[in-house]
Amino acid sequence: MSYLLSELDALRNRIASGNDADLPGPYLTYLSVTVVGDDAHLDFYGNPFDDCYTDLLQTLAKPPISKNLRSLTLRGPDEGANGTRAWDLGTLFQHETVFPRLETFHVQRTDPSDHNRSIIGETYEENGQIAHLLRLSPALRYLTVPSAPNTEFFKTTNSRLEYLNVDAGYDTQDFIACLSESDAFPRLRSLEWGEYNETYL
Repeated sequence: MSYLLSELDALRNRIASGNDADLPGPYLTYLSVTVVGDDAHLDFYGNPFDDCYTDLLQTLAKPPISKNLRSLTLRGPDEGANGTRAWDLGTLFQHETVFPRLETFHVQRTDPSDHNRSIIGETYEENGQIAHLLRLSPALRYLTVPSAPNTEFFKTTNSRLEYLNVDAGYDTQDFIACLSESDAFPRLRSLEWGEYNETYL
């Protein structure tokens, strides 16, 4: 446990040290860490295009950390590139690290007042990243994502998923049709779905 605390504390300090002293509060990058028993609960606030986000994912992928991660929240200011705030999870999967205790994974969805749409993916495509997360997180129960997962998501078996909150992002990927035909999530009891909605177009 001392290793877990020291690694997460060092990560938190690295992230905090990257802030400029004159940045306004909404643009400060930070990591909140709560350790309860053997469980680590993390809340990251920052820009997914910054190095600190990559540092976060690389640290979480270390087995001594990943085995104790219980919840992870990713959120940040209304910043992006070409109107898109892309949360690329690829670094988290580079070594196929398993997250055996991860129960809650939450990525900030797009607010109506945002100028940048939040999505999961390296660029504009989700490319199965959410399905990959599900495969590596056998205890996942609560999932909130700003992109619809592709068909690989429904090939996962023995899922404990109970709560699913999904925004379509840029591509619905036939999510509702696939879900209606799937029996992959026998414990699912709550679904929230946000359609593709580009009102300014």
